[in-house]
Amino acid sequence: MTRSLLLLAVLLLAGCGETETSVFYTARYPVVKVEAEVTLQETAEGGSDTGLDEGTATDDGSEGSGSISRSESGTTDVNDDTGGGSDGGSTEENPLVREIEEAIVAAAPVQAGGGYTLYFSQYNGGRARIVRTPEAEAVTGVFGKDPGKSEFEILFDEEDYVCTISSYNDGTNVRKTVLEVDLTEAYRALYPAADIERAVRREYTSATAN
Repeated sequence: MTRSLLLLAVLLLAGCGETETSVFYTARYPVVKVEAEVTLQETAEGGSDTGLDEGTATDDGSEGSGSISRSESGTTDVNDDTGGGSDGGSTEENPLVREIEEAIVAAAPVQAGGGYTLYFSQYNGGRARIVRTPEAEAVTGVFGKDPGKSEFEILFDEEDYVCTISSYNDGTNVRKTVLEVDLTEAYRALYPAADIERAVRREYTSATAN
């Protein structure tokens, strides 16, 4: 269990009697793309790391580099691939890395087209509404966020994880929010022979970054 479980339990009990008027702030994070990035210890040094999207698995099954991903608005998000990379040639992708990345994306509790809505009824949290997929019914959870911190912990169904809030450039002049979840320890346990250095899931959203 995580450090905020007691807080979240209190918020859940408080949320049973909440009304719309008790919510003083709402944050919405519609998810448009889910990716994973895995680094193995043997490749952690001397490897090429050219950006967030390169060599990552996406929720639409395409490659991160030079890929086209569907967005909730029906437009496409194109990761530009000029074909003239600085490597001087292509390198073969580690199939184990690809396998783990695909497993992370497939297991993501919130997929593209879903999202989070956070209702602040307390200064440090409140109720949450989570849509797992576009076709799924919304579920209710709770979340905790310490003031001034760029992360929040969310608890719903059997899920309990911390999202670190950052930003990314979607090709426009407006930066959008990306939620990153550190899954290193969980996937080290699932793949003990892989020598995982780092494993993260990134949920790209259409929400404007603060």
